[in-house]
Amino acid sequence: MSGTGSCIIDGEWKATWTVFNSEDDLEGKIVKVEPTAVEGIAEGATLPRSIDGGLTGKQTLSAETESVTLKVKVRWKRDGVIHTKWAEGTATPRKHCGEKPDATFTPECDGSVVVTLDNTKGTRKAKMTVSAGEFSESVEVPAGQTLGGIVVPAGSGEITVVKGEKVIKTYTWEKPGDCGLPTPSDKSTCDELVYILENPKDGRDITVTLTPNTGAPQTITAKPGETKEARFPAAEGLVVVPSVGEAQGKPITWEKPDNCATPPPPPGEGGGGPELPVTGVAAGGIAGGALVLLAIGAVLFFMARRRRTTFTA
Repeated sequence: MSGTGSCIIDGEWKATWTVFNSEDDLEGKIVKVEPTAVEGIAEGATLPRSIDGGLTGKQTLSAETESVTLKVKVRWKRDGVIHTKWAEGTATPRKHCGEKPDATFTPECDGSVVVTLDNTKGTRKAKMTVSAGEFSESVEVPAGQTLGGIVVPAGSGEITVVKGEKVIKTYTWEKPGDCGLPTPSDKSTCDELVYILENPKDGRDITVTLTPNTGAPQTITAKPGETKEARFPAAEGLVVVPSVGEAQGKPITWEKPDNCATPPPPPGEGGGGPELPVTGVAAGGIAGGALVLLAIGAVLFFMARRRRTTFTA
């Protein structure tokens, strides 16, 4: 009779028992099982001939059980004579099996490192320690799971991950290739407030939500190398607040440009009836003035484009 134990998984392990027949031409019968019957091996079960293999059973035990013993009594009948025999086996859980812990490191632009501990290939919990300089943190990672969010502060030096006395992995911070910061800006025209987000090629995907004090919010997402805009109809007192996640940026206020035309009074107001078209020199003077206003407006427009608002999320 033989007994083998499995690894401990979720606080349990399994014992597998196999009872072999000593006779190759005669079946036997299980007449007694001590201390208790197990799945597949119970009183009354038939024990096949040795040439046909053994009788197998399984038993589930708690992790606190360090060893288990099973006894069975087998009976044969040959030529009218009954023969009996006891068989005994012992099983223990396997030690240090299935433990394949690992670690991955994600460097941040501020010099810190996020460590993720991996025990997905393990069949029992693994206690690991992450240390670097004065930093140290020990955690238990359940079998089949990962544990992330361990942040090693910037300037801590080489990071070491160990399990017991075994070094799992080491890592030294390296600057990521996506540390470019986005550049936000805004401009006010006579008709709208425009928010501009320029994301450098070495940046990361960024999503900005812009919430006006009147009207519906807008959301823009800029991938590395992209420039995105959000536009809001101009209105006196218009204020737009940019935000990334829960972090809010500096509010942006629409500022009416100096070159915006004043709407003419409605017909019938201001006295007198409709005026005749102006011709000759007066018309040329008005046209020339309009050109000057357009030129001034263009200058103010490009000056407005150059004004930038710093946004830190």
